[in-house]
Amino acid sequence: MKKGIVIIFSMLLVGCMGTKTFTWEVDGVSEDDVIAVNCSDELNKTNNDFGVECLIEVTDDTNLVDNQGNEITINDIQEGSNIKVTLTSSIEIKTKDNYKAEEIVLYNN
Repeated sequence: MKKGIVIIFSMLLVGCMGTKTFTWEVDGVSEDDVIAVNCSDELNKTNNDFGVECLIEVTDDTNLVDNQGNEITINDIQEGSNIKVTLTSSIEIKTKDNYKAEEIVLYNN
């Protein structure tokens, strides 16, 4: 009985974690498939106007699409583009760091 409760609790805990999705404007794209974004709002949760840059790693497993669902490449993403990023895990953006993307949706070019 206890084992069944632990399994159900574990499943509920994992199900509640969810994924983390953010919408950002691209500050830049490097040659090694890393997208720089301003993640200040997620880090400081205030109205401060200073910028903090987070790096989003695009891997072979990252799904890259436009807002119509058409497949794109990282070359389609440029400085100033608006993107929606789903991270590979449900971590919170708490530090200036590198994060891996599960999916990136390009809203405009």
